[in-house]
Amino acid sequence: MADLAGGRLHGTHHDLHNDHLVCHLVVEEQVRLTTLTDVQRDRTLVKVSVPLIEIEVAGQAIEPTTVETADATTLQVLWSRTEPPFNAELRLHLDGPSLHSTLQVWGADVGLRFRFPFLAHLCATDEPDAIELLDAGTLRMPEGETIFRHSDWPLPKVWLGAGGAAVTLLGGVTDPDAVQAVDMWAEDGVAAVAEREIHMVWQAELNVHAGGWPAAWDLFRQRVRRDFDLQQYERPELAWYGDQLVHHFTFLYGREILNLETEKFEIDRFLDEGERLFGGYDGMLIWGVYPRIGVDERTQWDFHDDLPDGRAGLRTMARRARERGTRFFVPYKPWDRSADLHGVAAAAPDHEELARLVVDTEADGVFLDTMSAISPEFRSALDDARPGTVFCSEGRAKGKAFELITGSWDQSPTRDTLQGNWSAAPEVMPGVDVWRFVFPEHRLFVIDRHAMGTDRRHVIQRGFFGGTGWVVWQDIFGLVLPYTPDEAALLKHCRTILREQREALWTATPTPLIATSHPQVYCNEFAGERKRLWTFYNATGAPVEVRLPSLVPRASTHFIDLWNDEEASTDEQGLPCIRLAAHAVGALGELPCLLGVSADHGDVRVRDEVPGAWLEMRQAGHATSVQISGREQVELATLRASRQEVAVVRLMLNGELLDQIVLPASAIDERT
Repeated sequence: MADLAGGRLHGTHHDLHNDHLVCHLVVEEQVRLTTLTDVQRDRTLVKVSVPLIEIEVAGQAIEPTTVETADATTLQVLWSRTEPPFNAELRLHLDGPSLHSTLQVWGADVGLRFRFPFLAHLCATDEPDAIELLDAGTLRMPEGETIFRHSDWPLPKVWLGAGGAAVTLLGGVTDPDAVQAVDMWAEDGVAAVAEREIHMVWQAELNVHAGGWPAAWDLFRQRVRRDFDLQQYERPELAWYGDQLVHHFTFLYGREILNLETEKFEIDRFLDEGERLFGGYDGMLIWGVYPRIGVDERTQWDFHDDLPDGRAGLRTMARRARERGTRFFVPYKPWDRSADLHGVAAAAPDHEELARLVVDTEADGVFLDTMSAISPEFRSALDDARPGTVFCSEGRAKGKAFELITGSWDQSPTRDTLQGNWSAAPEVMPGVDVWRFVFPEHRLFVIDRHAMGTDRRHVIQRGFFGGTGWVVWQDIFGLVLPYTPDEAALLKHCRTILREQREALWTATPTPLIATSHPQVYCNEFAGERKRLWTFYNATGAPVEVRLPSLVPRASTHFIDLWNDEEASTDEQGLPCIRLAAHAVGALGELPCLLGVSADHGDVRVRDEVPGAWLEMRQAGHATSVQISGREQVELATLRASRQEVAVVRLMLNGELLDQIVLPASAIDERT
């Protein structure tokens, strides 16, 4: 143990080591880190002697009072003073390829500041000039705004080197309200603590690893997820929710579904229109209470009885919607106090009334109006009444609420809170929702109900770029803001691509902001077991062609420009390139080579057995399909290919695109 009282033991040395890391420290006025070495890769991460940590109290630097090496992997540093009262303890511990640090601080009105100077000298490889730093400060939009949305944890700070070598810093505090500094990992490493009595615990991990940015993000994801109980997301009866992409806000008094002359709901006409405009609805949320509620004693439960044909009519609607692939949602309004205001006693508690409504209408889900949390008794009531019913909240479910609510709206903020949602803030692109890339099993649906023009296009693009879902809301309580033909076509194209790439889209390990060859082109990666998907956004005002410099192709695969429905071109290194229009999204897919063409281009071959699959040919707006039984050859003439048009031949299974080849007109001319 080194006791620094009076500086008697300045110059003592402490070494920490395991099979992965070696850490040399020397005690002077501060504890200095002299070297940090990655043993497995034989590289020095910190090469100069630099203070490990510096602490200021009331504007004055203080020295540690005790430094103790507990064992070969653990070091403890203590600080203590009486005026102002202050105590701190830093514990360093080597755990595999990670250096863990825990700083605990106790004090009263101490005006604490602490920093870790050694971070400024950290190198991921032995070539400092090749180091790239990625964090919340460097990953920004061209105008400088943060690209991350809903960043509820300190984001990773990553030093990247050649060949995927990386060092990733993760950390946070138990009392984030006490910390004034927004960025825990600012260049000077400073975090200021509010002038009040505190007990703060700050924890960090310095991880040395391969795999570059994707592996760094996965470390961050694992760290966050370990604090959550995700049992609700693993329930088989709720798994259907994972395929939801486009939801419709169905205002029951509007013309989209209600025939004003017959006063009947026309569910088939409504769903037909949804298929024509948007490629179909995966879910519909009926809305027949607000804004009419409140003028009399009727509660939200009564309104469902007073709709055409009452609850029985809604049940018929729900059944028909499900027959056509659309799930049925009912709303719950916690703010409904109509009975109380009119002196009428409630017939039953809300969770019982809601369970009864779900049973009566055979609803698949409940939308939690204005809510971001729900008490467990509601979950239990639905499980008893109708298992398989999901929750979707209007507000973002976070913390413990996130463990019960498996879907949320990603609703844009407002310009002016006094005007409410009538003044939606401008939409900007790109945007990365942190929760989407940490908890991909949680369904998110982007929505900005009053967005029009460029703002609405950005909403659609954001949903595609982030691989989330959308809410189509055209009748906002009587204010009708229909999608233009171009907007509807854009959403339909986005939905179609994502629906055909579900295996990759719903991967458990998505990675945001993969590096591209252009500084203003952004990319997210969704890597499935058999296929990969990349979504792009071009933030420039001109068309560009980009590639992914770090991409390593998988064996026996090829690349498809999914947005333009064509084989991706390649550069001199054989890496795929993708063309993007100005301020536009795009998509690249890596698919297994399951289709081939015979030498005379007369037949399409299926190389692997795929029971239940279909071969589909698209040509000049016309599509023809034939079901196949296994490995076989199919004559192009069977698919009625035209002699004059390029043909896209696709292998499909349950709506999933397994492989695709593009045949020029010359390739199908002879035999057809």
